[in-house]
Amino acid sequence: MPNETDARIIIDRLLRDAEWDIEDKAQVSTEEAAADSRADYVLKDSRSRPLAVIEAKRFSILGLKALENIQVPVPPFEKQVWFDALVIKLNAIRAAQLVTQQELNALMLSVLDRAFRGEL
Repeated sequence: MPNETDARIIIDRLLRDAEWDIEDKAQVSTEEAAADSRADYVLKDSRSRPLAVIEAKRFSILGLKALENIQVPVPPFEKQVWFDALVIKLNAIRAAQLVTQQELNALMLSVLDRAFRGEL
């Protein structure tokens, strides 16, 4: 009877076919700690954030045909690039917002200091 290791071989092949780099731990990590156990595979986005968890099971639990027919959804490359650029812009806006907030906090302290000295 095929075991979980056999299932992993097929999952590895399917992930490669779907253009996941299973050797790149920033894209696919294995045996990662989960809430109450360990995840066999964790697929990650371009920022290494978890997208999906895959559990390898013996073929008697998940049939070989069903396993081979699993579709791993992957958006077209152009959409991935567009979304990644959008995330980069969003992070730049958040960073600028943080800098602005820090500047405003420092300015507020300066204004309050001058106000309590009677300089305003």
